[in-house]
Amino acid sequence: MLIRLKLQLNFILISLVNLILGFPAACVRHAVLRLIGVELGRGSIIHRGVKIKSVVGPLRVGARSIIGPRCIIDNRRGVFIGCDVNISAGCHLATLGHSTITDRNKTVGFPISINDKVFIFSEAFVCPGVTIGYGSVVSARAVVTKNLGDWVLVAGNPAIVKKNIEPFDYELSPYKYWWAL
Repeated sequence: MLIRLKLQLNFILISLVNLILGFPAACVRHAVLRLIGVELGRGSIIHRGVKIKSVVGPLRVGARSIIGPRCIIDNRRGVFIGCDVNISAGCHLATLGHSTITDRNKTVGFPISINDKVFIFSEAFVCPGVTIGYGSVVSARAVVTKNLGDWVLVAGNPAIVKKNIEPFDYELSPYKYWWAL
């Protein structure tokens, strides 16, 4: 009975958080996220319409990182996003799924790690347990099922390495267009 009540309260809390994440003022969204334990680095932006799946697992976002609108972050097993990362609109980061090998009712999950200076284009899907290497680029609608090395461009379903990228240094600049948040 107590466990069922706790699950219901967790569901209500995450529903309220997701409702507030649609609120226009970024400062309100960020304050609510910090209240539930999300670690946001300096200058990071979480756009309107981002959906967080749980308040149970850790969610860490490094400095100057951007998470675009309509992204779904399933942080039940933990999502760790580095600095200067751009996750475009509609991306899905999934840390938990069902086993296809043994019992289909059994859930299987692992954390996701996204290193610094990664760019993930629109509607990409990152599977449980994946680590995306430093400076990598994930093309639009790619499905990342395996770990990626540093400075690679991947595309497709499943995502495969299309080419190596010449390393370069950059920082995402502070967001100037506050009305677009």
